[in-house]
Amino acid sequence: MYLGNRLIAEDRQATTTFIHTDRLGSPVARTNSTGRVESRRHYQPFGDTYEAPNDDIGYTGHKYDNDLGLSYMQARYYDPVIGRFYSNDPVGFKDIHSFNRYAYANNNPYKYVDPDGREVSVAANLQKDYNAAKTYLTSKSSIAKSYFNRIESSRQTVRIERTNGGSESTVGDPVMGDKIDWNPQEGLITSDGSQSPATGLIHEIIHVLVNEAGVPNEQQDQTTILKENAVNSQTGEGTRRDHNDGTVETVSGPTCRSTEDGGEVCG
Repeated sequence: MYLGNRLIAEDRQATTTFIHTDRLGSPVARTNSTGRVESRRHYQPFGDTYEAPNDDIGYTGHKYDNDLGLSYMQARYYDPVIGRFYSNDPVGFKDIHSFNRYAYANNNPYKYVDPDGREVSVAANLQKDYNAAKTYLTSKSSIAKSYFNRIESSRQTVRIERTNGGSESTVGDPVMGDKIDWNPQEGLITSDGSQSPATGLIHEIIHVLVNEAGVPNEQQDQTTILKENAVNSQTGEGTRRDHNDGTVETVSGPTCRSTEDGGEVCG
């Protein structure tokens, strides 16, 4: 049985075993229906285990092939002993981190996971909020859905990381590539209403896409605002005149925004 993309339980011969994972998705313990721990597994940083490996779901939730001694990550096989893939990255070279086309997750396995052997995903400590924001926006806006499809299918790897400060994007960096720092509790009060942190995320995604499309630098900010307002017209959130139209308001979650009576509405 899966919750999202994570294995949480197995039914074998009328016996249910519950799978407990760490924040990267690696199974670290198995318990029976009474809660008794039946086994534990301990991982080194790049996925090698201290216990004998078995032919089952392993490091970051990927299938471990006991015959090959490798993890199967869809696009490529990965060797947890040496922390390297056995074939090069099909995404191609983009920045200094991808210069080694066989490296795993920017050589930072505590912060990133590689979901399918092709590119780095959203930072693990942001994935839940990212998924919530994406579900909220794409359920209300066909325009937002198209932007998520474009950013997630792009051959350009975009890093999305958590920040406790203001959300922002860094685009066109010849060394580090494109990056979005997103605060999932940063809402806005605009002249037209209020915005959730989810709108802040789609705003930064639009920034990246506008830059990739080759829009001149002096036109990028206004183009981003116009495209964001098109999304807001579908979600019902407040629009903005420009980047200065908005006062930061801390909210409790990525889909929440302030109301006129001082309260909060989410989802």
